[in-house]
Amino acid sequence: MTRQAWRALACAAAACTVLVPAGCNIAAPVAYAVYGPGKVQKQYELDSAKTHLVLVDDPMTKVTVRNTRDEIGRTAQEYLLQKGVIDDAVDTRAASALAQRGGDQRLSIQEIGEAFEADVVIYVLIGEFNPVPLAGDETQAAVSMNVKVIDVTTGERLWPEEPNGFALRMGHNLRPEQLRDAGNRSDLLRQQQALAARAGLAIGQLFKTVERPDSVLR
Repeated sequence: MTRQAWRALACAAAACTVLVPAGCNIAAPVAYAVYGPGKVQKQYELDSAKTHLVLVDDPMTKVTVRNTRDEIGRTAQEYLLQKGVIDDAVDTRAASALAQRGGDQRLSIQEIGEAFEADVVIYVLIGEFNPVPLAGDETQAAVSMNVKVIDVTTGERLWPEEPNGFALRMGHNLRPEQLRDAGNRSDLLRQQQALAARAGLAIGQLFKTVERPDSVLR
């Protein structure tokens, strides 16, 4: 698929993608009352004139279903395109598949960016992905990621200063029926997709200032 075709597909999908997990259903006035006024500031300013690649890497296979892992990168990329944070992007799914190669075939972030003719890579390393609570945490689904922005031409880390990247951990409360249905495979897959979409939204919001009630990073 050409870059132009992929961009058109991404923009079209962005218009119909649900970025908030089904069932969260928190009205904005309620969220405003709980979290207060103001904005959540972006962490880094991307150069919209450059071609970006959202690369989701999961070397420990924390996300067992590939389509679910792809949802993280796809949602982040579509959000950035839809909100005008970036103007051009390349195929996050194909890049993530390339990143999963093991052994001598494993490529560096810079090499993957070069393979897809990207100027900048938003690199996301999955550390934790739990669509159902672990022991001792009865209501929280959780995901943790480390995020870096890499210049493909130089290999330089543009952001953040921390070598391991920006540590992003987030979760959301599950309703009783979601906890009850977690043993059902189809329901579990839906919960995985919802958590992946929420994680992708969190990545996108690192690079855009948003109203506090709309932020998943508050």
